[in-house]
Parts: sequence; structure tokens; C-alpha cells
Amino acid sequence: MLSLDQHDRANFNPAFSPLQRRPEIISLQPGVAAHPVGPPVISLDGAWDLAEGGTELARLSTVWTDALPAKVPGSVHTALMEAGRIPDPYVGRNDEIARTESFKTWWMKCLFIRPKDTVDTHLTFDGICDACTVWLNGHQLGTHQGMFADLSYRIEPYLVDGENTVIVRLDPAPYRESDNEPNPFFTGMNVGWLDTAVINNIYGWHYIDLPSLGIWQSVRIEGRPSVCIEDPFIAAMETTGGLVRLYLTLRGKKQGWQGNLIGTVAPENFKGPAHYFSHSVHSTETG
Repeated sequence: MLSLDQHDRANFNPAFSPLQRRPEIISLQPGVAAHPVGPPVISLDGAWDLAEGGTELARLSTVWTDALPAKVPGSVHTALMEAGRIPDPYVGRNDEIARTESFKTWWMKCLFIRPKDTVDTHLTFDGICDACTVWLNGHQLGTHQGMFADLSYRIEPYLVDGENTVIVRLDPAPYRESDNEPNPFFTGMNVGWLDTAVINNIYGWHYIDLPSLGIWQSVRIEGRPSVCIEDPFIAAMETTGGLVRLYLTLRGKKQGWQGNLIGTVAPENFKGPAHYFSHSVHSTETG
């Protein structure tokens, strides 16, 4: 008889697991490594403009005369509360007043000066809740739904000298009344959260009637190095002996690159010595 884990594995049919690969043993040295300086990074966190509704043409091509200040990272409701548009939703039944704001279209805008000395420049959002469309200088970069994935767009072709404009449209929170879905407890409630990927405390449980919207994680303009580290995965295999598995993807041009992968392992919330490693890496592609 198959175990539940075996049933899940058969159903999902995963193509690859990092821990299935044969590891290379890398020794650690005491101290902190001398890490090279990476490409420039410009944070777009801070003050943005927030405006309600309006057509795409108007928002992309005209001056916003109805904008409110909004902090990024943050939420639409926080900005509205700080601007005096709504009372504190956590007090009494004020959530009923704030609720209507969740089901409107909101626009956010940020201006920045073109960075110098960046190569392969990207605009990166670490998280937007929930569904959005992104423009740079009137060029649509893409759309996305789900609050956890980061969004990264190559913007080199659309940058202009001097001032540049990022605009994000936040679509209304999803709304769908439950008919015994996912169980009778939710009957008559909004279960639109079942159609997207959000934390349940925001859309599906404690604040089911007050879904959040906003750019809830950091935003930045960044150059890309010739070889990028993607999707690092770390697993502690044996704590007493300090055995850790590190898996990551190195992405660069198809072939011909080589260098050293350098890392420092140091305590974050307790005291202890730091260690580092340096390991030679190269492209495995040949054609």
C-alpha cells in the first residue's frame, strides 16, 4: 500500500528535487569573506501617489490632481487612513466603512531619475497584493495576480534620461459569494480568495470582509550582473555537525563563463563566529 507521501509524489509528478542531486563538499573557513561590490540598486520604497479609479488613458497621460500620499511597502487602507479618508479599521465596526475600498480600482505612481552605470536594468517588485498591471513611461511591462511572487521586468528599452514614471494599477479584490464552498461555514461570504494566492488572514479568514490591496513589499531598480544567483535553497541536514545543503541556480550567458561562488555564513539573532566559503564554478553548457 502506498503512503500519503507516495500518493502525493505520484500525483504531482515532480521533475526534480534539489536534495536528489549528488552534493559537492565545500569546506568552511573562519571569518567573513571579501564579497565583491554588486551592480547598483536604487530603492523605490517610500512615498508614492495613490489615486482612485479613472481610465487607463487618463492615468497614463495626464497629471493626477486627486492623488493621496501612500507609503511603499504598505496598503491602500493604511494610506487612506493616514490621509483621513477612512477611520481606523481596527476600531469597533470601522471595517464595514473601509470595506468598500477593497473593491475599487486603485492606481499608484512613482517618479525616479534614470540610474547611472547600470547594465541590463530591471524593475523589481518583491510583492504586490493582489492583481496588478505595471507600466514604465507609458509602456506596459506586464500583469500579475498573487501576492507572493516577485515581479521583475527588464526596462532598459523604455528608460529615458532624467525623470521616469512607474505606474501600477491595482485591480479590485476578487469577489464571489460562497454556496457551501469550501464548506457550509462560508455560505454567503466572499470566497474570491479561492481564485488567487493570498495569505488567508488577509482574504480568507480574520479579515475576509476587508481584503487588503497594495504594494506590500519593497520595489527597486537594479542592474544585473553577467551571472545571476537565482532561487537559493538551503536545508539543514545535521545540526550537531553543521552539515547544510545549499542548492542554487547560476544564470549567465550560455557558455564560457567561470568564477568563484563566495558566501558568508553568520548568526543573525544570536552570537557566534562567522565562516565563509569560496568555490570555483563554471558554465556546464557546451552548445
